[in-house]
Amino acid sequence: MSGAVAAIFFTVAGCFIVSFSQLTGKMAADRIHPVFVCGLRFGLAAPVCYLAGVWETGSWGLDMPLRLFVIIGGIGVLAWGAGALLFYTLMARDSMHRVSPVCNSVSIWTVALAIVFLGEPFFPALGVALALLLFGIVLMSPSHAGTQRWKPALPLALLVALMWAVNLILTKLFVADVPRSTFVFVKMLWATGFHTLFFPAIRSRITRGGFWFCAVSAVLLVPGDILLMMGVNGLPASIFSPVYATIIPFSFILSVFILKERPVTRNWIGMAMIFLAAAICGYYGAS
Repeated sequence: MSGAVAAIFFTVAGCFIVSFSQLTGKMAADRIHPVFVCGLRFGLAAPVCYLAGVWETGSWGLDMPLRLFVIIGGIGVLAWGAGALLFYTLMARDSMHRVSPVCNSVSIWTVALAIVFLGEPFFPALGVALALLLFGIVLMSPSHAGTQRWKPALPLALLVALMWAVNLILTKLFVADVPRSTFVFVKMLWATGFHTLFFPAIRSRITRGGFWFCAVSAVLLVPGDILLMMGVNGLPASIFSPVYATIIPFSFILSVFILKERPVTRNWIGMAMIFLAAAICGYYGAS
């Protein structure tokens, strides 16, 4: 298996696992405050990720300069601090299969940023893939009258997508110099610290069900994000991003079969278009 093919496989596998992590996080957010969801999710995942880092590197220390520790921490606060908190707030107030596609439209914005700031090339097939992604995301945003809705949800979901796009570009710039599990661990440390700052202001309590859904989400997040970091490192950002978009149909399918949300026919067409866009980028990325 070539390096590019392996990176595509890692990306798709990571998306599948992270979609389960998002689903269980959504189930936790239905039971406890989103601040608790984020703090517990990253706080419980951090020790697991640290042990994965020890196994990967053979060292109990982080072995990185303070400057890099702070930069990765900033990436963690952006993506898993502010971004995740807003994401799970939206998941608690709206339907997963309505919010998740817009949040995960991060792929489109990342391609644009990669071309502008990383100097990655634009090729015609990428334009086709982006068009498929855009129309697929539009089709996957539901219009069913019974869908749970919150008016500010879609504009705020777009903000999440932009924050996550910047995160992916910064990750592409810095992940090559750090073991994948160590990179994820440092992000988790900073994100946990960010969320726990808000704990005293939350008047509600942590329920047993909410805690256990957070724990499951945390355990899934560790291998999922490590696989995604391996994909980011092995592919140009403009190729990785459309393949990463497979998280949208994965989340869609899980929301239908596990959360019993009710999509319409055009949502299924949108899912197929997103998979096709990922297949096109996967083909060109592996060739």
